[in-house]
Amino acid sequence: MKWQAALANLVLRPLGIDPVFVHDAPGGQRALAQCHTVRPGENRSATPVGLFLPPSWAPAGGLAGSADDLAALATLLLGTHPDAAELLPEEQRTEMCARTPEADAFGMADAWGLGLAHHVSPDGVWLGHDGTVDGGTAHLRFRPADGTVVALTTNATTGTAMWAELVDVLRERGVPVGDHRPLAATTPPLTAGPGRLDGDYRNGDTVFRVRTAESGVPVLTDATGLVADLTVHEDLTFTARRTDTDVAPYTGRFVTDRASGEIHLMQLGGRAARRTAAP
Repeated sequence: MKWQAALANLVLRPLGIDPVFVHDAPGGQRALAQCHTVRPGENRSATPVGLFLPPSWAPAGGLAGSADDLAALATLLLGTHPDAAELLPEEQRTEMCARTPEADAFGMADAWGLGLAHHVSPDGVWLGHDGTVDGGTAHLRFRPADGTVVALTTNATTGTAMWAELVDVLRERGVPVGDHRPLAATTPPLTAGPGRLDGDYRNGDTVFRVRTAESGVPVLTDATGLVADLTVHEDLTFTARRTDTDVAPYTGRFVTDRASGEIHLMQLGGRAARRTAAP
């Protein structure tokens, strides 16, 4: 059985979700929303963009859905769905939601479970996950203590900023949604030798290139068209702000080898890319 069939028949349809896989031929009653990129600057405009999702990425991001679909999934993980015990037994559900101390959640969450991010709030822990593709975003949070669920899907690059605003509004109204907000940098900007960061960083088939521009600013690019200016600090943490679209900056860090002191990893968006070459 292909993974699409397993996911559709064993999870989605029992939850009342009509699956839409982005690489399938159009069909059914549901249509994919057009993705959009929002250009930065005074004259901001939304431009339709094609969805860049290689088939090899499909198991991680090839499923389209709505906020209602995310909420339905949350009922399974909370155990409140009528068929939850059959679809996801309590033992496995508990294991998925448990915190994994060894997992490094830098830049994305306060901790990780098995595929679920942990977000600390004054009202306890919220679980969930965030996802982005070119021109679209998805966000899910649920609170095991009482079953509260918050979900948002958007079809624009500004969706990450919209999510942050939604969280702030909900908190003002008494719903303390857990959400990870990167802390402000605690060390000064890196001023000496930014060229030491230059290189190619690989995660599977994805290759990130870091090159220092004539202005002295490190620039991050990849094959998808990503172009981002890096603001790097002395502790090697950084923010990456895209120059081509109006989105919230990404948080990342360069990691040095303990033995040699040379940079050998770059962490960005929850993924670690190994340095494979220096220019």
